[in-house]
Amino acid sequence: HIPGNPGEVRDWPDVTEEGCEDLNHVRCDERGNIAELSLSGLGLKCDQIPDLPALSRLTAFHAVANQISGTVPVVFTESDTMQEFRMSHNFLTGTVPCFASLQLEALEIDFNMLSGEIPACLLGKPSMEQLDLSNNFLDGELPVRWGVPIGETSNLVSLEIRNTELRGVLPVDMTALPRIAVIGL
Repeated sequence: HIPGNPGEVRDWPDVTEEGCEDLNHVRCDERGNIAELSLSGLGLKCDQIPDLPALSRLTAFHAVANQISGTVPVVFTESDTMQEFRMSHNFLTGTVPCFASLQLEALEIDFNMLSGEIPACLLGKPSMEQLDLSNNFLDGELPVRWGVPIGETSNLVSLEIRNTELRGVLPVDMTALPRIAVIGL
């Protein structure tokens, strides 16, 4: 089982394909890598999730509605396999991080204590469908450009940035996003 408090985790268990189903809240891929970790609503409390190398191949990390503080661990932001990162309703601090994964489809880190501007590195990811940064202490100007590189199509369906101190005008290229259905300002 996963220890009750990620702040107490020192090493990840040795996981093989045969042993993965014995771990609560974990799904592994066919090679035994931890692929998904679902810790939402478990009442977890920790000051900082440790950077555990065993989590470097995650495709999904869900830890919504806990009491996790600190910054987003580098192991998540540097992963080239991350597709979903959901840590809404926690106490995350620092700035909104960049994610290296070109496969990132959902980034939901609303209802935290993040500050600063929306980093340009999050914009223009063709795979991004959901971006929710609302209810944080974000400030500064809205990014000038929201589109993807020329020749690619954006999959952005939902953008939520309400209840922040962001200011400026919506860029013209935002109105040309073909799949956008929700813009929460």
